[in-house]
Parts: sequence; C-alpha cells; structure tokens
Amino acid sequence: MYARWGAADVDVHYGGFAAVGNPAFVLGASLANSAKNARLRKQAERMAAAQWRGFQSTTVIVTDRGVRCRADGRLLPFDYSAVTGCWPEIYNQTLTLEFDRTSPLLLGGPWAVWTSVAVTYHLFGQQALYSGALRPLVE
Repeated sequence: MYARWGAADVDVHYGGFAAVGNPAFVLGASLANSAKNARLRKQAERMAAAQWRGFQSTTVIVTDRGVRCRADGRLLPFDYSAVTGCWPEIYNQTLTLEFDRTSPLLLGGPWAVWTSVAVTYHLFGQQALYSGALRPLVE
C-alpha cells in the first residue's frame, strides 16, 4: 500500500439562491441558505486539509540507493540521500519516510515490515536494527 501526505485544492460550488414571499419566509430561506453554505465550506476545509492521500496498491523495489514505488503508472524514486525522517511501525505494518523536498511517503502491508528493516539498515546501519521500533524483530 502506498500513500502520500499532503493538502489538496478543493472547489466549493454554492447553489443559486432566490426567495420571494413575506419577510419571515425570505429571512428563513436566507438563514437556511447561509447554513448550507457554511456546511459546504466546512466540508471543503476538511477535504483540503493535509492528510494521507492517493492510497493504492504498489510494487516497491528496495535498492542500495533508495526505494522505488510504482504509482500512477510511473516508477517513482525516493532516494535515501533525501530522507529526513524514518518511522517504522512494525505492529501497524507501516513505514513512513519524510523527505527534504517532497511530501512524506507511507508504505503499508505485510511487506512494509521487511521494507522497514531494509530501509533502516541502509539509512542507519546494522546497529539501528537493535534499537527503536525494529528491536522486537531481532530479539
């Protein structure tokens, strides 16, 4: 499983509004329209907020230079030299990598545990396998 962290642009489409009638009816219709617009605005804010996006199954290739993921029909490179953070979570079967110039990467599933070991080894050396999140695997 592959996903990327980021915000999104969301368009809000407000419907037209017209009310004809007595003042109480027009006021009520206006208040209802304002409430609907506020709900649409809040929904758009939630949808636009930064979150994990683009979940899809992927093929991951781990090399001595980085991780390669097939996503959206392309093979995307994620080089170790650009990694600024690495968070393996073996119990959740996820690996999160943060980079200096691109959005964070989330890899998940049973193979994410193996990928976590390989990536951690390449980033920090053998001693990193005996500390932190990966320690239960080698004990």
